[in-house]
Amino acid sequence: FGTEGYLDIEIKTGRLDGGGVPEALVETLKRHGKYSHAGNISISSFNPLALARFKRLAPQFAAALIWANDKSIPWYLRKGQGRLALACDYLKPEKDLAGRLAGRTGLPVVAWTVDEPGSAEALLAAGCEGLISNRPEILEGFPLR
Repeated sequence: FGTEGYLDIEIKTGRLDGGGVPEALVETLKRHGKYSHAGNISISSFNPLALARFKRLAPQFAAALIWANDKSIPWYLRKGQGRLALACDYLKPEKDLAGRLAGRTGLPVVAWTVDEPGSAEALLAAGCEGLISNRPEILEGFPLR
C-alpha cells in the first residue's frame, strides 16, 4: 500500500448478504473520487459474503478477511474459513493467530490489534507483513515493508 499510508475500510454488517453495505461503499468511493485510487485503500470484513460482494463490484481494491477465535464470531468463521469463499488479497487474523499463519497461507498476513513492542517484534519476525495498532507510536523504528 506504499509508505504514504492507506485507508482500511471495514465493512460491518450482520446480514449475510451485506444488507446493501458493499454497494453503498462502492457508491461512496465513486462519489468522493476514490474509486480509482485503489492503491491507498483496502477493504476488510468479518463477513466473507459481504466482502466477496464488494470485491465483485470493485475488484481493483485489496480485500482482507478479518477473523478471531472469539465466541462472538460464528464458530464456522473462527479459523478464517471464509477466506476459501473469496479471493482475498491478504488476511487479517487477530494477533494470537497471526504468527502461526504468516508465511504458511500464500497470502500476506496483517495482525490486529498489536499494542506492545514485544508482540510487534515477534509478529514481524514470524513473517507478518503488517500490524494494526491502537498505539502506532510503538511501531516507530520498525522497518516498513
